[in-house]
Amino acid sequence: MGKEENKTRKSIWLVVVIVIVAVILLTGMLVRNMKKAENAVTLNNPKQDSDGVVTWDCVYFGSYPQSDDTGENKEPIKWRVLSVDGEDAFLIADTNLDVRKYNNMFVDVTWETCTLRSWLNGYGSDSNECGTDCSSNNFINQAFTDSEQKAIKQTTVVNTGNSFFDHIDGGRDTQDKIFLLSYDEAANPDYGFLIDNARKRENTAYAEKIFVSRYDFGGVHDWWLRSPGGSTKYAIYVNFYGEFRMNEGVRFDCGVCPALHLDLSFTDVWSYAGMVNSNGEIIEEENLSSEEEESSEQ
Repeated sequence: MGKEENKTRKSIWLVVVIVIVAVILLTGMLVRNMKKAENAVTLNNPKQDSDGVVTWDCVYFGSYPQSDDTGENKEPIKWRVLSVDGEDAFLIADTNLDVRKYNNMFVDVTWETCTLRSWLNGYGSDSNECGTDCSSNNFINQAFTDSEQKAIKQTTVVNTGNSFFDHIDGGRDTQDKIFLLSYDEAANPDYGFLIDNARKRENTAYAEKIFVSRYDFGGVHDWWLRSPGGSTKYAIYVNFYGEFRMNEGVRFDCGVCPALHLDLSFTDVWSYAGMVNSNGEIIEEENLSSEEEESSEQ
């Protein structure tokens, strides 16, 4: 009887273990499915209405100091969707997240050799003209966890020359995860840049505090593009009116509005953030839900 009882007990414990394992697996699947359901939204390319107002879908991805001007606390980064191609979303930050020089010295540089590219991506001293080591102090490691960085696609960044001055070379193409828009991209109507107003960017409180301002336009400030300006000692930037300017020396401070390509299949690292339009109006996710309900009732 003792042996049979032991066998019975072992069988019961085996069943219990199997049930526990099954519950754990099913719970994990349920959590993943719930997360997928949260992100079960179709992201769209920018749209323009009959009044010329452009609207972008937005997502939250990564975190960075923003409303806390001390830089001690981070908040989710909001990104505008410039285009969607399958699981690839081309994103640009909704605000200027930081203020930096394009290059730490006033010398001839391209996007490939400037210090701003190294700081955004965490490159070492051999990646820029100044020999600045950004491997330990950089944007990508501060803004994104290891799992989030895996969702950022390595992008071939095409560095064409200045469209207005044919003799100014944009340098070699690069492979980067984080980059700045080029002039051509910031002028592309398919990305929603049909009017100057669509290019305006505000500084966060964190960026505003470190900005050495020459003027005050209510928080709206210049931001860098990666394309060369009137020479390779200058870079094109977008001014507070949303217009292009080419006479900003690479060693001056400007807003940094990063761009990247996000792999949307990593559904656990990003979430939908409603919409924003070129008038600066924010349409939150909860407002979208109520609007959809009203639409379905009519």
